Amino acid sequence: MKDDRPVITPEERDRRLYSAVVAFQDGRYIDADRTARLLVEAVPGFFPALLLRGMIAGKTARVAEGIAFLRQALTLERNSVEAHNELATLLRGEGRHVDAIAAARSAVRLQPNDPGSHNNLGLCYLASGRAPLAIRQFARAIELKVDAAMFNHNLGLALRLQSRDLEAMAAHRRAVELDPNHAEALAHLGQLLFQHGQPDEAAECYERAAICQPDATLSAIYMAEMLIQRGRGKEAEACLRHALEGDPDSDLLHQVLGVLLQRLGDFVEATKILVRAASLQPRRTSAYVSLVAGKKIRHEDDHLIDGMRDLLRDRSLSLQDRGRIHFALGKAMEDLEEYEEAMRHFDRAHEAEAERMRHSGRSFDRRALKASVDLSINGFTAEFFANSGHAGLADDLPVLIIGMPRSGTTLVEQILSRHRLFGAGGELSYWTDMQGVATEALRAIPTPASLRSAAERYLNLLRVAAPTAHRVTDKMPGNFMHLGPIHLALPNAQIIHVRRDARDVCLSIWSTPFGNSIDFAHDRADLVFYYQQYARLMEHWRVALPSSRLLEIEYESLVAEPEAAARAMIEFCGLDWDDACLNPERSAHIIMTPSVWQARQPIYRHAAGRWRHYISWLGDFGRLRPPDTT
Repeated sequence: MKDDRPVITPEERDRRLYSAVVAFQDGRYIDADRTARLLVEAVPGFFPALLLRGMIAGKTARVAEGIAFLRQALTLERNSVEAHNELATLLRGEGRHVDAIAAARSAVRLQPNDPGSHNNLGLCYLASGRAPLAIRQFARAIELKVDAAMFNHNLGLALRLQSRDLEAMAAHRRAVELDPNHAEALAHLGQLLFQHGQPDEAAECYERAAICQPDATLSAIYMAEMLIQRGRGKEAEACLRHALEGDPDSDLLHQVLGVLLQRLGDFVEATKILVRAASLQPRRTSAYVSLVAGKKIRHEDDHLIDGMRDLLRDRSLSLQDRGRIHFALGKAMEDLEEYEEAMRHFDRAHEAEAERMRHSGRSFDRRALKASVDLSINGFTAEFFANSGHAGLADDLPVLIIGMPRSGTTLVEQILSRHRLFGAGGELSYWTDMQGVATEALRAIPTPASLRSAAERYLNLLRVAAPTAHRVTDKMPGNFMHLGPIHLALPNAQIIHVRRDARDVCLSIWSTPFGNSIDFAHDRADLVFYYQQYARLMEHWRVALPSSRLLEIEYESLVAEPEAAARAMIEFCGLDWDDACLNPERSAHIIMTPSVWQARQPIYRHAAGRWRHYISWLGDFGRLRPPDTT
């Protein structure tokens, strides 16, 4: 049979290939693909043209076609590092993690000293949630190319997956040092800085990210984040709405705006926006979570429930997304009073989260928690405090609100922040990040300079949060672990402990998606153990701390008789009564915690005793009893 294909010389072949590559690099993908296709037709088995077609297909959302081209190219050149890496990238984007890792590992095996291949393998491990392996690959890539900003940024992402936030901050800082215009690294650094109590620097990072980001939609999101972190929620809303005028089909913009509206208390408009986000991108699981969290689900919302159930049938759904949908369905089923099915979804959400934790190399260390509690009980005694003198700063600005997560700390902050002389600091991780202060304090007599330095930095954070306030709250629940160094550094700080029925607390934690932050929450026995250690340590603080510095409020009493509890708290903080404290739902500040919907409602009682709906399915939680109120 006669071959009618035109014969071209090697010179002409190379000239056409060069033309296709230039077009590809210029972003002229249609021209590049046409030339590469003609080359493949004219020169069957021409590896560079097949490789280029695969890369072009990947850039133009023809992923399956791109994978096919790259696999065909690899039958011709099995040792092509570039083809293996390109194939790994496309497979990773499709969620085919096992195949992506295999392709990336082939590239590393063929060229062990290529930093880009190690980085690519790290990204494949990161996408599959395997943080320890990802960290190893990014570290090797940095070792081979120390000045690569992207490698350091990727390392920060992997460290954050393990909740190693301070190391992650250092990695993102290094990325920004190497490339001051690295918008992604700036944005992630800003997020971490804000979570760790450095709002001014965080806002600066977001502002720089917005300037550096060429994508207008992402730039607007970064600018909105900067405004949110400066407490300028309405300006952030305006920024996002303006961006939507230019990009009306962005599911991400709708998601970010919807969540902001919830935080500002506009739940009706937020629901409309989040429904639009889910319709634009049905796999945007975070939109479903926000939707369900921000409204009472009724039978007319069956379409929403059906959409979430359809998502769960998708086997390619990531563990994180699967967990999110189970949490959302659990909340929906509870709203519909289908409690058995609700608990089944909560259990499955935690199965997914526990598996994700295992993949990321994280685990809850019971022994370490107990040792830390023992250290505080044995070291921070009333006698120890009495003998430590007055090394700290006698400043009564801080009011710390502590307790278990989901115990009512947000409600207490909302009540206090309505007072004209109070400011809301939110949840500050400062004392968690300052654990070295506690260690130093227990080794010997604390250094006055170090205590005063720690106190002053903390007070500065509070002043930034509320510059004109006489009292500023820090509602980080886990600060109960750090009351020893806190009292040493700030002996006049007031501490309000919110106690809630253990069964309600554990059930509420079990039914709430906290993301990456709580290791003890994904196993019932671990959660009960954590609660028991919390109760043991609080029993110690009642004896060790001066009674004038620790006030205990029962959540059940607070919601039953809010005025009496509110008056007790205001008096404890040394301020005159303000009637505004009886309307916490009217607080103007942006609420950043999972209890955003509850915090925007008038004080209600129905959350007390919620555990009774689940009495048949409580398991370990049912053996806990209400806190001792004697």
